[in-house]
Amino acid sequence: MLLLKPLFQFFMLLWFLCVKIPSPDVFLVQVRVLLCKVKFCLFWFKILVQ
Repeated sequence: MLLLKPLFQFFMLLWFLCVKIPSPDVFLVQVRVLLCKVKFCLFWFKILVQ
């Protein structure tokens, strides 16, 4: 029983982060190197979600 509760909460967290909450259109990033990484991740995320 103790193992089921954390697993359930983990899957619920994944469900909310990946399905229920829409992905943002804009990220506020202050570092240029990080901006390139975020753009790259967003590009792949949009491809994988379609």
